[in-house]
Amino acid sequence: MRLELRDIDGASTLDAWFAIYEQNFPLLEERESRDGFAAVLRLNDEPSVQHAMGPWREFVLGIYHDDELVGGLVFGATASATHRSAGYGASVQIIYLFNQLSVRGHLRFGSVMAAMEARVRGHYRLGPTERIAYFFEANQPEEMTENQLSRDEQISGMGPYERYRKWLHLHARPLRFHYVQPALDPEAEACPYLDLFTLSLDHPEGMSSRMLQQHLHAFVSISVLKGRDAYRDNHFAAMTHELDECERVPYVAPADARLQRIEHRPVHAESMASLVNSPRETLHNEYKWWLRLHLLEDRAHLAKAVIGLANSGGGHVVLGYVDPRTQAGGDRHWVAAPRPPDCRGYNVDAINEIISTYASPAVHCDLDLVWSDRFGQEHPVITVPSGGSTPIVPCQAIVVHGRDGKPRTALSRGACYVRLPGPRTDAAVTADDWSIVLDRVVRERISQQLRHRR
Repeated sequence: MRLELRDIDGASTLDAWFAIYEQNFPLLEERESRDGFAAVLRLNDEPSVQHAMGPWREFVLGIYHDDELVGGLVFGATASATHRSAGYGASVQIIYLFNQLSVRGHLRFGSVMAAMEARVRGHYRLGPTERIAYFFEANQPEEMTENQLSRDEQISGMGPYERYRKWLHLHARPLRFHYVQPALDPEAEACPYLDLFTLSLDHPEGMSSRMLQQHLHAFVSISVLKGRDAYRDNHFAAMTHELDECERVPYVAPADARLQRIEHRPVHAESMASLVNSPRETLHNEYKWWLRLHLLEDRAHLAKAVIGLANSGGGHVVLGYVDPRTQAGGDRHWVAAPRPPDCRGYNVDAINEIISTYASPAVHCDLDLVWSDRFGQEHPVITVPSGGSTPIVPCQAIVVHGRDGKPRTALSRGACYVRLPGPRTDAAVTADDWSIVLDRVVRERISQQLRHRR
């Protein structure tokens, strides 16, 4: 699947773009209004604002698949003599990056960086060797309430912990200072649970505080406060005072206790109630019917699902749901299947006996029977941990016979199953497939070394 980034042009396209954006940013304190976007774009050409608070240029791009709008990118850029003295030609604030679930996992971050760099170099006429500093905000999950965490994950399809980890794995680093984004409009509230990240790790001691203050003043004044000087905002004034106290803002080290907690928090640490009341498959949640664990084919389905999730960072297998692709009438929503009369076979020992029989190395899973208010019955929820420092593969094959009597391999010995966009569980084949499990293995080995050193 090939995705392309293009500039948004026209009000009708902006309306379609905003509809997708609104689905991906459920929390009001994080979300810009459509009128807010339009106001900022008008300020691109407002000389008095640009002279007093800029320069600042905001760009709104669409992500397209075969001419269909499927996502968007918003970023802004500024440049100054302070930037040049710090060794940069300009700086970029990546403000929003989002896409529909159907294409999630297919957009390469390198193409996003290339699109931003081309536009910033062209607008500020930068030479090929002039560096650009990149910044962005990310929800700090340990500062969020349980309700905020749950709502974010339920609507966007990706939890704040997982999103934070993805940025760390792209070699971005949060900056060690207290960052608060002022309110996006007078009726909203400031957003205090954000970390400011940078992708620019050029100086070992951190980012120039003077350049960062210059960058944030332009970004907050124009993009956030819509032409009101950020120095008059109490939250920004507090950040400015903190930046004035140092020459460089250090990066948060990978061994930092808070980063380690986020890195090693199980992906599956989310609301069990949400799993059974609002069933939706993601890269970390897989739904199955009422598996009959005494049947070889169903044992293969369970083993394959657990191995795929463990190799992909962990998650859940939830039993007792009908796959929407098998329903008549075109219904695309997962629904609960009637509960069988005897569910005593769904216990933690039975689950782990199957996993230890077919997975190498074995992983220990937990099992909870979770009541669904929506469907009026309990569902088994199997919690799968992230795999350790080696890939997990089936240690034996399972061959079953179809209705036509022909043999079919339901579980392949030695195959490295992973969760792939779709979502689906399949054996790793391409370099992108293998990177899912290899990146996790490498991170785990590095973490083991760090823990050993401490």
